[in-house]
Order: sequence, then structure tokens, then C-alpha cells
Amino acid sequence: MKKPKKRKKSSPLKKLMNIAETLWKLKAKHRDGNRCSLCESTKILQVDHCFSRTCKELFLEIDNATTLCASCHTKKSFSVHGFDELVREHVEKRVGKDRFEEMRAIYKKNAPFDWTFDKLEKKIQELA
Repeated sequence: MKKPKKRKKSSPLKKLMNIAETLWKLKAKHRDGNRCSLCESTKILQVDHCFSRTCKELFLEIDNATTLCASCHTKKSFSVHGFDELVREHVEKRVGKDRFEEMRAIYKKNAPFDWTFDKLEKKIQELA
């Protein structure tokens, strides 16, 4: 009989990151009226990163967040019918051209960035 696998304990930094990400999602959904920013559906809402979540510096930026329903999020993720461009246009309109270009530059640069306790605590305060 096999023993059940033990779950790895999350590090304190990972737990803090999870709290920050949850706040980021809640703030985005609240800002977007708890509906999809493209089709206005209120079913199965998800929060999308306009610029990839692999860019750690933009990962928790509220300006990089857009609330989408599961259907629109899937279409955006797979570039169906230009949905990825629709999201980019929506974000640029919402945050303004200057801020959008600032985020694009950060994304393209993708400089090394590590979340520390201090950075995460500051971001949590900003998101709360």
C-alpha cells in the first residue's frame, strides 16, 4: 500500500505572494465592475495579464490586469479572432498611452526582478 505524498510547505514568501495575487485579482474584478471587460458577462470571471505574467515586475501591477470571462480569456490566450489585440487596446484606453508604453518597455526589457518581503508588503498595502 502506497503512502500518500506529503505536500510541500509553502515558504513564507510564497504565501505572501499568494495573498498579493489574490488581492490583485479582487481589485481588478472590483475595478471592472465584476464583469468581463470585453463582453460584459458575469460568469466564470478570470483576471488576465495584458503583458505576460512571466514579467515579474508587471505581475502584480493593477494596470496590467483585465477581468475577462473564461470564454474571452481563452480566445485571448490563443489569439482567436484578434482577441489579444482587443485586450491590448482596452488596456491602453483604460490606462492611457503613456502608461501602456511604459509597461510595454518594462515587458520588453524584462530585467531581473525578485519579489522580497518588503516589496510584497508594500504592494499588498497598495492593493488593499
